[in-house]
Amino acid sequence: MIPRTHFRVHFSSCETRNTISVSAEREAAALAEGFIRAFHDRGEPIGFRIESNDPAAARRITSYLEGVIAELEIFAA
Repeated sequence: MIPRTHFRVHFSSCETRNTISVSAEREAAALAEGFIRAFHDRGEPIGFRIESNDPAAARRITSYLEGVIAELEIFAA
């Protein structure tokens, strides 16, 4: 039996903590991007941490989300 991949993305800001749990890499990235954009729209800085049993996928998501944050910071300037 092939082990099922899972992803947990933990978010924290000054006022809020949230966690999403999904089984697909694309879904984790898309939902996390939505959270990041929503926090940014409110002017609230956000941090995130990814847990997964697939370290390579977690690194890809991290890299993608760091790019999203960089993009938001560029356009906010």
